[in-house]
Amino acid sequence: MIFYIADTYFGDERAVVRYARPYADAAEAEEMLTEMWNCTVSANDEVYILGGMFGRRVGDPGRTLDALEGRKILVAGGAEIAWMKRRGALRYFDCIAQCAETADRGAEVVMRRRPPVAWKRGDGFAVHGTTHTDVGGRLLAYARDDRGVLNASVDVNGYRPVTFEEMLVNNELFREGLRIGECRVGA
Repeated sequence: MIFYIADTYFGDERAVVRYARPYADAAEAEEMLTEMWNCTVSANDEVYILGGMFGRRVGDPGRTLDALEGRKILVAGGAEIAWMKRRGALRYFDCIAQCAETADRGAEVVMRRRPPVAWKRGDGFAVHGTTHTDVGGRLLAYARDDRGVLNASVDVNGYRPVTFEEMLVNNELFREGLRIGECRVGA
């Protein structure tokens, strides 16, 4: 199977607070994100990671990468690739690129770290990370109503890798103001 994920920020205390994640601290976040990943992904699955995998202060990303199931494909910006290279983490990935494409369940999927400035989708989808849950932010202003632009961030997709179909549903819920795991009574 093919899975998508972005913005895990393993080892980053700031991400727990900044994105209002449901964890006490970075250690608990890493433990739970790893558990959710491995409950979802098996050894032969492909996981497209659209950047934001580690906080900048992480010491040895190899320990975390060793613990994660699946064939990892890193789609990241140049700065992130350079940072990962300095820490010797690049060897854990089957492929590393600034842009990737795949066919998933009959749909063309184009992936980048950041959302596209414009998207002429046709029958395809643009999948990105970076924007987390910032619906009102300038990065999402143009993509809010475009059902062909999908956010792979863990903050939108229940803190685990998701299939294309799950990401479609999660993004629709997100556009309606819900986050996976939240419930509105009387709405």
